[in-house]
Amino acid sequence: MAIIGKIRERLGVLLAVIIGLALFGFLLTSALNDNLNLLGSRSTVIAKIDGNKIEANDYFAKVDEYLTVYSLFNNGRTADEATSQSFREQVWNDMINNALMELKYRKYGIAITNEEMVDQCMGPNPHPVIRQYFGNQETGQFDPNTIIEWKKKAYKENPEEQVKWKFLEDMIRKDRLKTKLLTIYRKSVYVPKWQKELEYHQRNDKADVNYVMVPYQTISDDKVKPTDEELNKYLSEHAANYQNIDETRKLEYVVFDMKASKEDSDRVRKQFVTLLPLFRSSTNDSAFVYANSEEPLNVGFVKRENMNMLIADSAFGKSVKSVFGPYIDNGMMKIAKIYATKNVADSVRARHILIAAQGDTSAANRRIDSIMKAVKGGADFAAMAMKYSMDQGSKVKGGDLGYFTEGKMVPEFNDACFEGSTGSLVKVRTQYGVHLIQVTDQKGGKPAVKLFVVSKSLKPSQSTEKAVYAMANQFAASNNTAALFDTAAIKMNLMKRVAEPIRENDRSIPGFASARDVVKWSYQAEVGNVSGTYRLDDKLIVAKLVSINKEGTASLDQVRNEITQEVIREKKAAMIIKDIQSKIAGKTDLASIGQAIGDTIHRAMDANIYNPFIPGFGPEFAMMGTAFSGKYTSKVSAPIKGTQAVFIIQTGALKVAPATTDYNMIDVSVKMQATSNLEQQLPAALKRQFTVTDNRSNFF
Repeated sequence: MAIIGKIRERLGVLLAVIIGLALFGFLLTSALNDNLNLLGSRSTVIAKIDGNKIEANDYFAKVDEYLTVYSLFNNGRTADEATSQSFREQVWNDMINNALMELKYRKYGIAITNEEMVDQCMGPNPHPVIRQYFGNQETGQFDPNTIIEWKKKAYKENPEEQVKWKFLEDMIRKDRLKTKLLTIYRKSVYVPKWQKELEYHQRNDKADVNYVMVPYQTISDDKVKPTDEELNKYLSEHAANYQNIDETRKLEYVVFDMKASKEDSDRVRKQFVTLLPLFRSSTNDSAFVYANSEEPLNVGFVKRENMNMLIADSAFGKSVKSVFGPYIDNGMMKIAKIYATKNVADSVRARHILIAAQGDTSAANRRIDSIMKAVKGGADFAAMAMKYSMDQGSKVKGGDLGYFTEGKMVPEFNDACFEGSTGSLVKVRTQYGVHLIQVTDQKGGKPAVKLFVVSKSLKPSQSTEKAVYAMANQFAASNNTAALFDTAAIKMNLMKRVAEPIRENDRSIPGFASARDVVKWSYQAEVGNVSGTYRLDDKLIVAKLVSINKEGTASLDQVRNEITQEVIREKKAAMIIKDIQSKIAGKTDLASIGQAIGDTIHRAMDANIYNPFIPGFGPEFAMMGTAFSGKYTSKVSAPIKGTQAVFIIQTGALKVAPATTDYNMIDVSVKMQATSNLEQQLPAALKRQFTVTDNRSNFF
């Protein structure tokens, strides 16, 4: 029965998620249908994969499941916008990938039989999910009788337990299907003998390569500035290397800060003029902070190195009960009172007993009080920890956490350890539950101070916000063309920021996690349009649509910088090769060629084509490929256009690796290389094979 209790405890979170998801699905269906009715005949399909539909209801329900799980595992904390967006993206990718994989399962007839499921759930080597939830957490062992006992009693009598089991079975089934498909792909890899032989010699053949060179850096970039005609020609010839997978946008935008003005700061400062004498004379400093501060009271001791250096001299140079400030710290104006000083250890060693609790901690408090009474009465702390603690990592060591420095633990636990004395027992509540802590050793020590701080935010007043809004709106209205936007930004000393590439379903731009409205505007605007004013966090922005980059070959403006460097390299190579050819006419030995072009012979000893690095230059594939062609052991090569220079080489005798018939290691290595990233690459490959229609922008 104790085992069943543990199973219920471990699966409780799953049930909460499922019930919450069902309730959310009911509410979402109603809300979404109402929304669609208002909008007319708008589709409820958020995606299509080769004609197979994914309903918006299903997508939003899955997002809510992720958010619910996040909240459950973070002490009820709601996910911020950045975290929520990451979940939305993750759910999208999971649903699309699962649908794509299902198409392959059907094609290859991949399925999971009932016998397989029984083996995965109750066999001698169960699926990791089963081992996680039903295995012995202390020994790591799994006993199939645990599930048999659970299914006879709890599963049979409780419908909730049946829901939990279905959840686990679905998870296992999906994982097994994917594993079977990946196994098919991995076993389909074949390495022919000729490829093994080639790979063997590329890895093991060596040669001493002699070379002279003229680096590209000997010619200034200014002398080879490419024209647009040359850039377009290069782009046309190398179009396959410059492809846009998705249609994107490029924006430029300027930012207007909604920050407090001097008048706003002066108004807050006047409040502190009144508060300072009252704070000095206060006899209940914590109550004073609670009544007057916009930030909660932090009662921990702080060392000089962990303090704002602007106030460190005041905090450590004044006596207890002294008040100093006002000062600015992290966007707040503050005054501080020195409450106490003491030496605080550099590191401590502690042990603890945890009784986990969420929400109501009354039962956990009673258990800890009972344990504390027993320890004070002579009971062994380590034995009590091994018997009662719910911290699986430390209970086997008698609750010992070893030595740790300040800030490594959650704040409540940290303060109890670093402010307590060796040997004392302290009861502390944290997000994990209720702890009984005993500090067993303290090392080192430095002066620290406890400050009671009154903080008030430096927010822009309503009049300040109106003034900034007026400025931004005036900028947008008066500079509604690309040329005017650029001129005004320079005149007003506003830095233009760039956002690219922006995809249709993006929700952020650099510096702003929640910029969905700006993204949507960019997909409704034309090139050169200037937006209205958008408020993002505590700032206002005005944007200009610079370009629309269609799917397919990139435009020149989109890849201009990258292509310019390639064309510069080609033009330099052509100039250098022409100059070399004029200087080495009639010369056949490398030493005289080097003398003619102003270089001496360099040597790459035991060079290998598999690792074509030249000291001081990096990889030079063309040069090394030429060296191992076998053509230049008795004569010098023609000039070779490399990555960093133009080379002329002569190779010593090739050191060919001994012949072999054992290519087993090569075979294994090539197969591993071909399949190492298969699981990560498969979704992208399937998306290229099947048509995926993304309708997310119709919903949010």
